[in-house]
Amino acid sequence: MTLSAEPLRIVLSKIAPLEVWDASWSESSPKICWRLFRPSPQQLNELWQTIRSFQGRTQWYVVDNCLKTGAGRMFLASPTTEPPIAAEPPSTRSEPYPQLTLEESSSDLMRLAEQIEDRLHLKNSKPKPFSQDLLTKEGLRRSRGPLEDFEERVQRAVYLIVEPGTSEVFEPGKADIVLHFEPFYDEMTAIFGDIIGVDLAQRDFGSLTDAEAETIEKEFPVFWKISEYHEDAYLSPQEAALLLRECNALGKVVSSPEAIRGLDKFWRIANWASEKHYGILFSAP
Repeated sequence: MTLSAEPLRIVLSKIAPLEVWDASWSESSPKICWRLFRPSPQQLNELWQTIRSFQGRTQWYVVDNCLKTGAGRMFLASPTTEPPIAAEPPSTRSEPYPQLTLEESSSDLMRLAEQIEDRLHLKNSKPKPFSQDLLTKEGLRRSRGPLEDFEERVQRAVYLIVEPGTSEVFEPGKADIVLHFEPFYDEMTAIFGDIIGVDLAQRDFGSLTDAEAETIEKEFPVFWKISEYHEDAYLSPQEAALLLRECNALGKVVSSPEAIRGLDKFWRIANWASEKHYGILFSAP
């Protein structure tokens, strides 16, 4: 007998295509891991809230996008603008959470799937299939509208500054738009590597030589300005338009899957800002 998590897999794929899915039974407990491909931030937050409030035969929680049983706190694999969602702390119970049998776990997962489908209004939605075609340049561009937010791992907070002035902005206002996507470190490294024709993953910390850094800065100055993840960076609307031009030029250069995916996100940020004449703030943690 195996763990039956198929109902949960189906309902999650109604939210967004499942890029990663693994349901297993190890150490006498279930572990279900997944990663959704570019879900809406609102639906993703509703999903976490539903899991948090689920009353099963035992406590369920999520850590690093893996659903497990027992007492714990919900932490996502990637930072988001939402605060971590806490499950009931162990200290509030005098008795340990019960350990489930495989059959009981399967039953809980079916009930959880039903609650997700109900609370996110997914009953009439069809599963969204995932394929490697989604990760091509064309597939990524079709995955969401050009002015549409989605959730994909980020290291910095990205804001569209709706009313930019003549000065640089390093603190977002209430009217500014937070985006939930940005190239991750490995994607940025891949873009650098494709520009200079070197696999930087083979170097310690993906480091560049001074000559290589100078080449990138000279050819793509705006891209270089926002490439340091440990520092804030602000682009005026004029610089955002220049970044869009650089992204279009980089589209003819990059070829590795990580670089293509990262560049798609930079293009979306720059295009959105250029369309609306917004500034862009990259806020380091």
